[in-house]
Amino acid sequence: MKKLIFILPLLFSAVVAHSQVLQFDYDDAGNCILKYRTVVVAPHGAPQKPQNEQIGERTLTIYPNPTYGLVRVEISGNASESPINVMLSDINGKVLQSFSTANMNFDVDLTSYLQGNYLLVMVIDNKKSTWKIIKK
Repeated sequence: MKKLIFILPLLFSAVVAHSQVLQFDYDDAGNCILKYRTVVVAPHGAPQKPQNEQIGERTLTIYPNPTYGLVRVEISGNASESPINVMLSDINGKVLQSFSTANMNFDVDLTSYLQGNYLLVMVIDNKKSTWKIIKK
């Protein structure tokens, strides 16, 4: 019995890196006698592609998203003369955290919050950046 394997990336999933494996079994005459699908999921700690956004001359990079707890924020470019204002709220707008920092790299801790969607808003030099963060 011969086997033929096709790997097709899933086009609609940006949350988890995985792919589908389609396998076909053929008899000796070349007829397809069995077709089955397996979903291959990346391991829990697999690296995820950071998300970027340009704000003026600065680049904001946020990862991992979705997260299991800590979200890393990295800002590259010229250092801001004014502090960076950070606010984390739930999807209904209730403010959960609010702080100012002069650091260009910092973490936002979501470990004590339930799974769900959150909004991370940062104001840098009067320019606002809003991110949807998914907590698993």
